This record gives sequence, structure tokens and C-alpha cells, in this order.
Amino acid sequence: MNKYILVVIFVLSCFFTKTSCVIPEQLNYTLSADEIEIIALVRNSVADTKWMRASTPDELDIILGCYYTAPLVSRINNSTWEFVNKPTDWHYKIKAKNIKINRLFENKAVVYFDLTEYDPLTCNRFFYKAEYHLIKTENGWRINHILITDF
Repeated sequence: MNKYILVVIFVLSCFFTKTSCVIPEQLNYTLSADEIEIIALVRNSVADTKWMRASTPDELDIILGCYYTAPLVSRINNSTWEFVNKPTDWHYKIKAKNIKINRLFENKAVVYFDLTEYDPLTCNRFFYKAEYHLIKTENGWRINHILITDF
């Protein structure tokens, strides 16, 4: 009972005082080395277009292997290779925004973020929500599951 009274008093004091109350998420927080690596991996995996210039499936495996686990690379390699081999005028720029590490425990992480796809020729924009599951390997963090939905 006393715990609930303290919570109510805290909330009311935040509401009625002129100074702002700082919640833990708003504190200056220093990212860990794992968090820095995960955020960079997510940004780079989305923005990197080197895979579009791969000349062989093996080269594509190497490029994708910088971001994804071997089982995921093997699942997406064939369709990605088919896309690379077809003439295309695909010139979209894709960015990961609002990256939030939802869970990070030892060698596993779940990351949520917004994907923005932009066509510089038509100025069309498309927005998606993304969820990546990552695992820490001997080569660093790698994405092993991807879920993308419309905004």
C-alpha cells in the first residue's frame, strides 16, 4: 500500500512542480560496445548497396555475411542473386531510423526500427517497421531473423 502512495505522490509532484522530472530513458546514457556495434550493424545492413554489384553468388555470400548469419544468407542468397542478375532501374535509398534495442542479453538482441525507402527521381517515400533478431558470433553481431511490416 505504501508503495502505491509513493508512486502517486511522485507522479503528482512531477505534474505540479515547475522542474521537469527525468525518467531513466531520458538520462544521459552511455552505450555499451555491444549496443554501438548493433546500431552500426543495423544502419549499415540497410544502407549498404555493395550486394547489388556482386559478380558471383560466392561474392554475394561474402558481402551478406558481413551482416547476416550463414543460415539466413543461405535462405536469401538465391532470390537476392536473381534480383542482382536482372536489369533494374532500382535506385532507392534506404535508411534505418529510430533504432531501439528492445532486448539485449548476453549473445542475443532484438532491435526495432523504422525503414524509410526514398526514390530520388520521383521523390516517393515508403515507410516500414522492422524487427531484427541478432546473435553474437565469433565475428561479431549478425542478423539471424528479419521481420518487416508496413507502417
